[in-house]
Order: sequence, then C-alpha cells, then structure tokens
Amino acid sequence: MSQSPSNTNVVSCNAGCNKDFSIKQLNTSRMEDSIDRVWFSCGHCEAEYTAYYTNPEIRDLQKKISYYVSRKKDVSHLQKELSEKMNLLESRFKDNAK
Repeated sequence: MSQSPSNTNVVSCNAGCNKDFSIKQLNTSRMEDSIDRVWFSCGHCEAEYTAYYTNPEIRDLQKKISYYVSRKKDVSHLQKELSEKMNLLESRFKDNAK
C-alpha cells in the first residue's frame, strides 16, 4: 500500500488491484492473548492492510495519552513509549508471518 501525495486519506492498493481508494473505516479483529489487529481493506478488491496492533498495555497508553491531550498536557514521553511498544508488537507479528 502506498499513500497518494495529494490526499492523506487516499492510498494505492499495491497488494491487489493497484487502484487508489479512500480508507472508509478501520476494522478490529481480536487475535491471541488479547491482541487486536486494526486493519482496513481496499474498496475495489478487498485486499487487507494492517494499520497496527494493540495489546492491553498499548490500549491503556492510548487512553492515557488521550486523557492528557484533552487537558493540554505534554505527552511526548508517552507517545515515544507507545511508539516503541507498538513497533515491538508489530515486529513480533511480522516475524511470525515469515
């Protein structure tokens, strides 16, 4: 999947039909050990793309960040921690897919 430069909501389906499409909705599928896969699909050929994975710890961090942002607090340290945890979880699933 590649992103169209003119519109951040439009992506190109490079796993299927190679057509541009808008992301209409994010879907969530529960996987093992309370891990959620958040994904979207091409509106033309239904090719699926994983946006990200979450686990209970990541979801708690997301809630905490949302809480602090709504109160105009600095969340940069929490965002860095969240990014590290999400990258670690993503690499776990990419490694298992090989």
